[in-house]
Amino acid sequence: MQKQPFFVVGNKVELYPNVVQRLKKEGHEIANHIKSHMYNGNITSATLTSELEQTDGIIQRITGNKPTLYRPVGGLYNDLIINTAIKNGKMVILWSWHQDPEDWKRPPASRIARKIT
Repeated sequence: MQKQPFFVVGNKVELYPNVVQRLKKEGHEIANHIKSHMYNGNITSATLTSELEQTDGIIQRITGNKPTLYRPVGGLYNDLIINTAIKNGKMVILWSWHQDPEDWKRPPASRIARKIT
């Protein structure tokens, strides 16, 4: 099985730490997707920094590792988001809209798997 980064939302990690521990145990990289999953269009540098730091802390408590990767919510980004993430020691990872499995619509896992593969 190829190991992948998993971009996790901090407040979900707090609810499901066992899932994140399992991902780490399987060798996957746990990455930051901010604490509250707020869309970034109007986010400030201070708010993003706080969200990144809070999520880093949660992940570090659960896994023992501080994330180095960050993916902006919804794939939305601008100079402020990118520069703030870099100042916080993050490598920004984007995704392609045409590859969106629309998992946020809560389709069956089989449909998500078909879309991705």
